Amino acid sequence: MHVFPAAYHALFHERERAQVVERIRDFIREQLASPPVRPSLLESDKYGHTWEEYERLETARQSALSLWFAVG
Repeated sequence: MHVFPAAYHALFHERERAQVVERIRDFIREQLASPPVRPSLLESDKYGHTWEEYERLETARQSALSLWFAVG
């Protein structure tokens, strides 16, 4: 985070907007300097938010089946 004390709300419309653009340009260059880090998805069936969602849905399905067999 960077504060521009002489600026108000519309940073790109201020007199000192060149400083704002320079900071943004530096940030973008830093981000593009190295290749993106992509996590391995080889074991995503064993952990992570998708697995947690599957487990939650499967638990609900099992509960519904148990109730159906108990009533039936």
